[in-house]
Amino acid sequence: MHPEMFQFALPFFLAVTDNEQIQRYFARFDETFFVYCDKELLKINTFFSGKLLIVNIVACLASRVSWKITCSEKIVLANHLIH
Repeated sequence: MHPEMFQFALPFFLAVTDNEQIQRYFARFDETFFVYCDKELLKINTFFSGKLLIVNIVACLASRVSWKITCSEKIVLANHLIH
């Protein structure tokens, strides 16, 4: 979580005494936090689906060429294609 999210919260709590305002603030804060988490999760899922796609492509090519390579060798080959 970004530090500025907490920096935004401190002045609010120093100025607010109404319970309803605090509840609304937490609802907005939760929404902001979960939107941020969803964006980060999308980045992570995109990264790993790309890696999985490369491993599957290598496996498909290996079967077409009739290579006899192990699963660990496929992963090594896929990593070389990524970098």
